[in-house]
Amino acid sequence: MSLSSFNQLKKENSLYLKQHAHQEIHWWSWSGQALAEAKKSDKPLFISIGYATCHWCHVLSRESFDNPEVAEFLNQNFVSVKVDREEFPEVDQYYQAACQRFNGAGGWPLNVFATPEGKAYFTGTYFPPEPRQGRPSFLQVLQEMKRAFIEERPKVDEEAGQVHESINQPTTFEDKINFPGHFPHPQAILAAIKEFQDKENFGYGDAPKFPHFSFYEWMTEQALDGVVPQEDLNFLIQTIEAMSFGGLHDHLRGGFHRYSTDKMWLVPHFEKMLYDQAGMIKLFSKFSLITPSPLVYDCLMNSLDYLEKEMVSDENYFFSAQDAESEHVEGLYFTFTEIEFEDALISLGEEELIDRKDEIKSWFGISTKGSFHSQLNVIHLDGSKKRDFFTPDNWTIVRKVRKALLSARSQRIPPVTDNKGISGHNYFLLTALLDVVQYCRINPIRQRAMGLFRKVLEGSYQTFLGKSADNNLNTLIHSTTNKAPGNFEDFVFFAECMLRTYELTGEEVFKTNFSEALKFIQRTFYRDGDYRVNQIIDGIEALHADLRAPWFDSGLRSSAATLLGLFRRGALLLDEPEWTERFHLSKEELAQFTLRNPYGCGEALRSLTYPAEAYRKLKIPKRWLGEDKFLNLTPYFMPRFVFSFNDSQTDDWEICRQDACEFKGQGLEDFMKVLNPGQESTVASEESQEGGPTDV
Repeated sequence: MSLSSFNQLKKENSLYLKQHAHQEIHWWSWSGQALAEAKKSDKPLFISIGYATCHWCHVLSRESFDNPEVAEFLNQNFVSVKVDREEFPEVDQYYQAACQRFNGAGGWPLNVFATPEGKAYFTGTYFPPEPRQGRPSFLQVLQEMKRAFIEERPKVDEEAGQVHESINQPTTFEDKINFPGHFPHPQAILAAIKEFQDKENFGYGDAPKFPHFSFYEWMTEQALDGVVPQEDLNFLIQTIEAMSFGGLHDHLRGGFHRYSTDKMWLVPHFEKMLYDQAGMIKLFSKFSLITPSPLVYDCLMNSLDYLEKEMVSDENYFFSAQDAESEHVEGLYFTFTEIEFEDALISLGEEELIDRKDEIKSWFGISTKGSFHSQLNVIHLDGSKKRDFFTPDNWTIVRKVRKALLSARSQRIPPVTDNKGISGHNYFLLTALLDVVQYCRINPIRQRAMGLFRKVLEGSYQTFLGKSADNNLNTLIHSTTNKAPGNFEDFVFFAECMLRTYELTGEEVFKTNFSEALKFIQRTFYRDGDYRVNQIIDGIEALHADLRAPWFDSGLRSSAATLLGLFRRGALLLDEPEWTERFHLSKEELAQFTLRNPYGCGEALRSLTYPAEAYRKLKIPKRWLGEDKFLNLTPYFMPRFVFSFNDSQTDDWEICRQDACEFKGQGLEDFMKVLNPGQESTVASEESQEGGPTDV
């Protein structure tokens, strides 16, 4: 019998696990049985965590996991467990937290050496097949971890127990950051991180550079509310332009890659994650109100095109990700040599373009040397030449060249798509599509977003909530490959999607779904007397781990911070003072955490920045949703405004705070006038008659 027959991954649904099903390692999938086997044999656990579209996971697998010598050593000395981090995000979170304590950083592939009880005693990410640049080989690491477990068992158990306990401990701040008022003003936040601005290449910090879409969305919202200084606004514009011009943006198909490997935003890590598309679409929808450039609108329309053509399943849910590599080479599918670029240009058959090929190549930064390895060029636009190509005629040429390059690229072997559907990521993307509908001013883009939204909303109900007529939240599953109950993140993004769907359709069923989702979250993920939220329903039972949903934005924005924003808006919409109290219980810890790293806590900034007095509920007739005049107003309402609709045939409307209604009137014209004080209005202000504030 071959060793590979002991591999337990053949029966799994996860594409990532299937990618390892051929190996001679005695892989187990994550389960109580795997931990029981470790205890029974008194062997340490080797836990390898990754996902199907992770480039360095593939590299480690080819170099080490396919190696018979490595397989034999693992089989003799460890119980080996393979985990798809998208199927078990709570397991990944626990061991990433351990990795932070060992190494000060994490990532994938994540390789964990743990006691039979599952407590980590050493972690690392990628290890080379041979010693390299001061790093031990993977086999050397295995040998040392075996030695430590056998020869230093008491010390291993003690240190693993200490790491486990530290993960379970709540966050505490010995030195609190004091600030006056509700929360520091956006200008104070931006001033505090100004020293981290990259003035030359834009964005914050050094390589690698992540798009941090929630932070830039917060900054965009504040700019649209007129509170961002001009210098910072210019920096925001230059940063988003740099991301759009560079290789982070897939200029041919649309969509965005994971992050930039360099500080110039030029060479990306080429994988595409669904949640990155959602975050960037939300950002660009609002940013288009600041800079309505053709590049911004192209980013939006092309991203919608990419999603519809490559990321929607036959069951109408969104796939989770696409790989960075094809034919075992990262970026090969996406890059072009100079000759390949010229061939695509020639294929257009237009003499004028062929005559201007050197100029066009300079726009796209094409050279013989290339900007990537092996004389390959990352397709991008040279921002220093934007005055040249940002003309009507030349932008038409840019679009033509993009189409020609896309046609040439379509003849290649494409990267793998992970066809897993993850409920939270799907609902996050659906919310992003509604942001396009509300904030983008270009009707064809809005219509395209709404068409895609309707199709996938129905598919997501069928896929993730099952076929129950009442869409019972107890049936919400996490993913199509792991049909375990949804985790905290899934329910939060479902709730947000329901609120946003109600705001743009006026259909009461979505408001009811939103209310029920928040109540379900309260009942299920909070413990009595605790202001922090648990990540999953039952905890990681096998590890006895008490995981709290993080405040910071990792790849995906913080679901815990998102929830607090939903509590604030839900309390206003549904007159639920308990949700306001829930926000205040968590506010201080969230504020302390956020002020230590504002750039990494964009979603928290979005939930914290406005005082309660700034929030408004717009109680308006539902039939206004069919009037262009009202629809043209909606881009002006940032998230501190909440729409509430009535089915009355009258034109009565009100603008209310949590405790009182400030303005009321009749008719859309009067409603529009109160939002523009320069126009004469017959609006009555109840508070102004009492001598109170009238600012909306």
